[in-house]
Amino acid sequence: GTVELAKKVAEASGKADVLLLQNHGIVTVADTLLLAFEKMDVLERAAQMTTITRGMEAKGFTYRPLTDAQRNELES
Repeated sequence: GTVELAKKVAEASGKADVLLLQNHGIVTVADTLLLAFEKMDVLERAAQMTTITRGMEAKGFTYRPLTDAQRNELES
């Protein structure tokens, strides 16, 4: 990486604790290594579920995203 990339990551990490870096990978930020790993694990499992869902959709199953109300309920 470059100094410019490091600066961008440092700036973005103040706004989010999981960063997806194009052509570089994932960075998670947490108070401990274990918490950072857990965030990485959650992201990986979400990606797996998305991949499975998209594969099912290609085979004729209906994919319905959550409504705004459902997402709000999960976030509260």
